[in-house]
Amino acid sequence: MFEVMNYIDFNGNAKEAVDLYIHAFDVKDARITLFKDLPSNASRLTPENENKIAHANLKLGTFTLMISDTQPENPVKIGENFTFFLVFDNLIEEQKVYERLSQNARIIIPMGEQFWSKSYAYLIDAFGIGWQLSCEEQS
Repeated sequence: MFEVMNYIDFNGNAKEAVDLYIHAFDVKDARITLFKDLPSNASRLTPENENKIAHANLKLGTFTLMISDTQPENPVKIGENFTFFLVFDNLIEEQKVYERLSQNARIIIPMGEQFWSKSYAYLIDAFGIGWQLSCEEQS
């Protein structure tokens, strides 16, 4: 079983977008993490990005919207800054989907453990669609 969410990346103006969406959708449940709040080994902290959004999670009714700023050396092109984010509760199911989507795909981050996820991967499929896969399997 998995949950589908949407993830939007911004080139340094994620805070403005988050503020707009919180206001527009009257968001009551928002979690925001700045780059300076991440574990020290998780990001390249600079004076330019320390107060930028590393991850925001906004609950819009039954829908979850996730937002982040990219690193300046990896800008996104508006219109290509949207990905599907799937959160699995089963590692085997996540691996099966990853293997199937990986065919003729460009692997951005190979499947592996991250500080926030037991298993995470990011790829662009054969049709140019971005997919982030994460597993929150309970041991």
